[in-house]
Amino acid sequence: MRNILFTGLLITILSLSSCSMIFWAYVRNISNDTALIDVYLLDKSDWRTLPNQIKTAHEAVSFKAGYTKRFDSYTNVTWVDTAHFKVMLPPNTTLDLNDLAGMFYNGGSTKDILVVITTQSRLDTLLKGRYEFLKEPHLFKTVGTFKPFFYKPVLVYDVR
Repeated sequence: MRNILFTGLLITILSLSSCSMIFWAYVRNISNDTALIDVYLLDKSDWRTLPNQIKTAHEAVSFKAGYTKRFDSYTNVTWVDTAHFKVMLPPNTTLDLNDLAGMFYNGGSTKDILVVITTQSRLDTLLKGRYEFLKEPHLFKTVGTFKPFFYKPVLVYDVR
């Protein structure tokens, strides 16, 4: 009986570890300068609808339980052409990157896009293509109570 329970537990753990995990991604401007986010759609066939607005929190959100309540307004995007749009990110503001780039599975975007963030002193490439997320400059957090099963993996890029 003990061997059967151990085998069942082992199979459950192995099957759960191979599942795809949905990540939530955000861009947080903690500097005193306005940042410009350029988004280039490399393959528009992935999109059912193109974004016109992005969920915004007018504060530098600390990602703790209940942080989604902070995203209570929207920021309009400015379309440059059919495959390129821009978003201004004011100081002390946080944007929902899922609205820009679609869902993130296992830490990478499912859409084929290029995201570039420009400030007065820096130029960063945040995303460059499908399933590629540059993890080095990003903060990875888990938000929730009981880890590893009931939590929300969050990717945060801080504009400094």
